[in-house]
Amino acid sequence: MAFGVGRLLYKMRMRKPLDEAVKWFNQSKQLSHQRNPLYSSKGAMKFKNITIKVEHASNLKHTHDVYSGQTMRPYFSYCFYSFPDVYSATLDGKNPNFGSVKHYEVELNEQFTDYLTTQTLAIYVMDDAVDGSKEG
Repeated sequence: MAFGVGRLLYKMRMRKPLDEAVKWFNQSKQLSHQRNPLYSSKGAMKFKNITIKVEHASNLKHTHDVYSGQTMRPYFSYCFYSFPDVYSATLDGKNPNFGSVKHYEVELNEQFTDYLTTQTLAIYVMDDAVDGSKEG
């Protein structure tokens, strides 16, 4: 059980008037945004359009001699940043012309910067004509 002994009245005095403090805060916030390359002049985050093109592949060869007589049916796949995996259409031959163009709008933030500095874009080319159960 708590009971009051008395009342304490106090006043706070700011070093500067409140409107001046708010003005100073907004100016410092604006300066930090101007110095940060991730922010545009409007104060909003910058977005960047990224285009990934996979035009063609040349002289594809099987890694195992077992499949050397078969017609290749190549396709490719890759995964970029946090977007869904991309799979191409399956084509015929050793010199396929994929002509794939994908556009991505990416927010330039710390996560994306970390991704660019630590990851590489791996494009996997596979043969749909190969039976995976035969490989050893």
